[in-house]
Amino acid sequence: MTGLLELAARCEAAIAEQQAPLLIEAFDLTNWRSRAKGRLVEHNPQWWRFDKMIRAEAFESAAMTLVPEGHDTQVHLFFGRDGEGSAIVTPLKRIGLPRIFAATPALALTAAALRSRAALVDKVSEI
Repeated sequence: MTGLLELAARCEAAIAEQQAPLLIEAFDLTNWRSRAKGRLVEHNPQWWRFDKMIRAEAFESAAMTLVPEGHDTQVHLFFGRDGEGSAIVTPLKRIGLPRIFAATPALALTAAALRSRAALVDKVSEI
């Protein structure tokens, strides 16, 4: 859980030019990819789709893939006039997660998704 929150904080503090590497780091943290001989080996079809979105600079779409799956999750994404954004990702049973502000909507959505995942991990560990 700590890694999720640390990366979320880094996303919130980042500048727009850092969004692609931070999104990739978030994908790595929340999904499985194998590494061989220091080079990345992609075995995951989810990674192929994610990588295409990053290469196309469809950063908000890539960030949406980081939202915890389930029919009970709400996502609110806000676009600011100057390119900044904010987001809320809230599992319906866990109301109270904050609205996250960042340099871009994709960074805000990534941070909110990571914080939501951390809240879900925390909730599971309470059981």
